[in-house]
Amino acid sequence: MIFSDDVDLTVQAGFIIMNGGTFLAGTVKQPRVKKLTFIMHGNYYGRQLPMFGNKGIGCINCKFYMYGTPRNYTWTTISATIQPGSINLTVTDGIDWKVGE
Repeated sequence: MIFSDDVDLTVQAGFIIMNGGTFLAGTVKQPRVKKLTFIMHGNYYGRQLPMFGNKGIGCINCKFYMYGTPRNYTWTTISATIQPGSINLTVTDGIDWKVGE
């Protein structure tokens, strides 16, 4: 399964199970820069697959590669209490998050 980097893509599924083969989105030398969104459908009472639960991406005997735009910081810590209903939060480090992430 190879995801082209020509356009933004949205994949909707309950499960994506690969048995063998390769799951590829971008490479080390050419990371994927277009948006790739996975919307996984399922709920607590839905069908369950052994080892995977009720929604997810599974890779059995396969290779899974997903390379996106390199980021400066991939995590930080919250530096102040977030009140219920708040739409803002304060973090300890400068990060390159974008609206919607």
